[in-house]
Amino acid sequence: MGSLTPEAKAILQLLVNCIREGRFLPDNEKSFLGYREAHRDLGLERHGFHWGGSLTQQGLESLAVWLRENSLPAITGLIVDQKDFRPGKGYYEINDRPIDDRNWWSDQVRKAIAFNWSAYVEDDAAPSMAELARYEQAVVEGKLNTLEVEVRSRCEALRKRARQYYRSSNGKLRCVVCGWSKPDNGMISGDIVELHHIRQLANLPMDGVRLTLAEAVESLAPLCPCCHRILHSRTGGGHFTLEKLKDIVPSYLAPPG
Repeated sequence: MGSLTPEAKAILQLLVNCIREGRFLPDNEKSFLGYREAHRDLGLERHGFHWGGSLTQQGLESLAVWLRENSLPAITGLIVDQKDFRPGKGYYEINDRPIDDRNWWSDQVRKAIAFNWSAYVEDDAAPSMAELARYEQAVVEGKLNTLEVEVRSRCEALRKRARQYYRSSNGKLRCVVCGWSKPDNGMISGDIVELHHIRQLANLPMDGVRLTLAEAVESLAPLCPCCHRILHSRTGGGHFTLEKLKDIVPSYLAPPG
């Protein structure tokens, strides 16, 4: 996987931050980020006569090419001209799509909003549960969205805050069952420990469930891929509780932290 330029990474970080804040509504293009607004938020000066062309020169095109080369959702479609609320024609050309292919654009936007970008951007400092409790914004988990298949949406703001909250002082996510965490050998990128929904999303109402951010974080538990797979592999169907899983999975006696 090729490296992002600093300019491209800054744009990706900005877009992911907006996703985590719940700004983008996939069915409302007016909620998307304008080219001029992106310049302001990134502290960029306009090059040339057009805001779109200026941002293209300052990292947007580089980001779009990198996304395509790595088969990632075309998140750059969340930046639009605020006169017609459409991405520029370069967005389609880079991805070999017909100009103004609205169905493809809409699909990429939904995938980008649902995608876990944590391996490619920075997280903020971890909040305490007291800080989470002061959030007034409720989190909607489990709402049924339609992409190529029907999937339960997972709030990116919730994933972000949960990862922050459960990290130990050395920045690691550790499985609550066996104690495993990613080794410090520099060979593995991203978070390998996963966040398990204690209340299964498939059993939630069609329109999801509203929780405070603090409640939502407490509804998750960090699990390594192995323990997560075992949890969902109970003979006869269903899944084990965390308490039962701790009884049947031996501890690796990983060092604390």
